[in-house]
Amino acid sequence: MRNGISVLIVSYNDREIMGRCLAALRRDLTVPGDEVIVVDNGSTDGVLEDLRAAAGEGTPASGGASGGPCVVLIENGENAGFPVGCNIGFAAAAPGNDIFLLNNDAVLSEGALEHLTAALYSAEDVGAVGPVSNNALEQIEPGAPGELAAALTYGSVLSFERTLAGVHYEYRSRLTGFAVLIRRTVADRLLSEDGFLMDPRFSPGYFEDEDLGVRIALAGYRQILCHDAFVYHKGGTGFASHPEAMERGRGRFMEKWGFDAWAYIGILDDYEEAVTRYLDAGTAGHAGSDSAGASLRILEIDCGMGVNLAHLAYLYPGSYMLGIERDPVIAQVASQLIDVVLADPEEAFAAAEVPGSPEASVLAAGTFDIVFAWDACERCTDPAGFRRRLEALLGPGGAII
Repeated sequence: MRNGISVLIVSYNDREIMGRCLAALRRDLTVPGDEVIVVDNGSTDGVLEDLRAAAGEGTPASGGASGGPCVVLIENGENAGFPVGCNIGFAAAAPGNDIFLLNNDAVLSEGALEHLTAALYSAEDVGAVGPVSNNALEQIEPGAPGELAAALTYGSVLSFERTLAGVHYEYRSRLTGFAVLIRRTVADRLLSEDGFLMDPRFSPGYFEDEDLGVRIALAGYRQILCHDAFVYHKGGTGFASHPEAMERGRGRFMEKWGFDAWAYIGILDDYEEAVTRYLDAGTAGHAGSDSAGASLRILEIDCGMGVNLAHLAYLYPGSYMLGIERDPVIAQVASQLIDVVLADPEEAFAAAEVPGSPEASVLAAGTFDIVFAWDACERCTDPAGFRRRLEALLGPGGAII
């Protein structure tokens, strides 16, 4: 039996979709101790009356009406923002329960919670997991319908088919905060001195999930995008009265961590297209892009958070990915996704020439099929020498991108 789950929902209007959100949770939360904690930020569209009725249906002792989860309602009376609302909900959560951050406009497809829980406990170093969706930054499932009923049917079929296929976990540097399941021991490690799970500086919202992802990674835990779990997300209404919130959150993230998250979290088509072209060429005995089982060895210079190499590792299971990154915080985040050498690239290559050094063991001549260098040669002090070192790393038929 899985651990108990405390679902934390910050509510602000969206009455109809909130009802569908709760109905799906009643269906899936079946373990004693499961609970739904709703923090309402001053809703005015009638959803508060619905929430009061739901909260009166059961008690913590009974587990809720008809055996469903207990619903706890906390009324803020004003819009305190998403991170603050999450912290209020976390303070009320049952000790020991895993924490599921869920938007009020998100609805779980059948099987989603089961697959998320399986992923969370697939390894000891997994700290948080999230689903694919019709609407979530870097987690959109191509082809997912935008209409709720069709999307939920699509998601249920997707979960079944991908479970049969067997490859469905992708390591990520962050997960979009509309639906994130966090192992409780990890959540407790992340708490601030004030007992906050989410950093309140990001209220009313935006970039609190990027911040959470960095903190989880720096604590030594991996984050998984579960391609076999689908959650519908309406989106687009939470911060209508705060158009400046996104840029303000971005600036506060930069102030806190010293870099711009947007420069590192994007998964670019260029990488996948380059690998496809390489496999199409059929070099080094690879079977061509029609074979998804190709096993590759890939190096990226200035790999950032490693999200692009991690995505290639998901697409080509059994491949080896190595990155070189000079920023220590960014490199530590990347190290939860791929293998990383923390160094200036030129210094890493110089160290690799010393027999017995750690760099020599991973940057040996003839090691890689593909080296992603992008503009690294233009930014180094000795472009010609740097290029020669890159070429030496390639095996037969290898390519520098």
